[in-house]
Amino acid sequence: MKKNFLSNIAITVIAIILNFSFKIYLANLISKEDLGIYYTMIDIISLFLIVFIGSRSSMVVYYNQTKDDATILNLFRYSILAVTIFSLAVIVPLAKDFLGISIPYMFFALLLVSQAFYTYFYNQLGVYRMYQETNIITLLEAILIIGLFFVLKPFFDYFESLIVATALNFLILSFYIFYKKPYKEPLLAKVEINTQTREFIGNSFVASLEFALGMLSIYISVIFFTKYFTLSDLADFQVVVKSIYFYFLILFVFPIFKFVFPELSKLISQNDIDEIKKLQKWIFRYSIIVTIISAFLTFGFAFFGIEYLFGKEYVNSSQMLIPLVLVFFFVLQNGFLTSLIKGYNGFKTTFIIRFIGIVVFVLSFYILQSFESNPIDVIYAFLMGHLITYALLKTKSKGLF
Repeated sequence: MKKNFLSNIAITVIAIILNFSFKIYLANLISKEDLGIYYTMIDIISLFLIVFIGSRSSMVVYYNQTKDDATILNLFRYSILAVTIFSLAVIVPLAKDFLGISIPYMFFALLLVSQAFYTYFYNQLGVYRMYQETNIITLLEAILIIGLFFVLKPFFDYFESLIVATALNFLILSFYIFYKKPYKEPLLAKVEINTQTREFIGNSFVASLEFALGMLSIYISVIFFTKYFTLSDLADFQVVVKSIYFYFLILFVFPIFKFVFPELSKLISQNDIDEIKKLQKWIFRYSIIVTIISAFLTFGFAFFGIEYLFGKEYVNSSQMLIPLVLVFFFVLQNGFLTSLIKGYNGFKTTFIIRFIGIVVFVLSFYILQSFESNPIDVIYAFLMGHLITYALLKTKSKGLF
């Protein structure tokens, strides 16, 4: 597991370099306002599908216990289909009106449907412990969108090319997973609901909400910038600050969910306490080292890299980027501690803690805003939410083993 974990970090570094270089290219090709709108579109769609990424943890636990992938995937199909139809009919139009985004509905629909397909197949990587394919997907995703953009650019304008390339990227990656997965897709069938299935459904629902809450602070941040600050501030956050934070998540935090959690779940089911303690110590050392390295790199980028790579119009993003480094350690530890608690079926516990963290984040923002309206308040409120979440998870994880 550790070998695949570390390999994923190395591969992700390459993917991030490709993604970041592409983003710099786009920042010099597409207007700042349009680029900010594009990433906001992606956020709107991801917000309503991210709950299914969160359900992967319960899918992994259930599959380890029963090996019944037919039940898992049929329930997943019905759920994601229902949410996609509901989002197309209700959520997307409401989001467009609420945020005042004047982009054709067709583009939202294309992105939503393609990402729904990808989410369905992506979750199977964790269920079947397809570690090698997970690493390949990480790199392939970065390469494909760049290649597709340049192929489509002669046929569409830049903004449309970016949207269509994103949708095709999701669909091609879905087909790749479908081709590489070790088992055939089960036939559509009626799901028999028994006690174990009910527990799985309950855990999936809570795990989905918990994961969504874990990511919701980012999307709430986007709403704060959209409603209370300028389009320039929104672009600073979307193009630079959020990008750095997401690269940090993808590089160092998501591997915990992709590799450590399935292994941790297995160790817990075997009651291998010694190995669980060793893994916990290893992740703590990993969190310290990663935080220190990431902080130095972020400071260097904030002071010397933003103007050179993105231009003078993005310089103000450094004021938000610098305090962001204070969040890194807590995000890493929160990822492991939620995995540990969920491994002991503590899905409701992690959900409640995540919910408290979101409430603290929102309240902190409005308290800071009451003194002086400043975009940096979003970052400080973000830090407070993660700090409280860490304190509660740390307290709750004591005494589990």
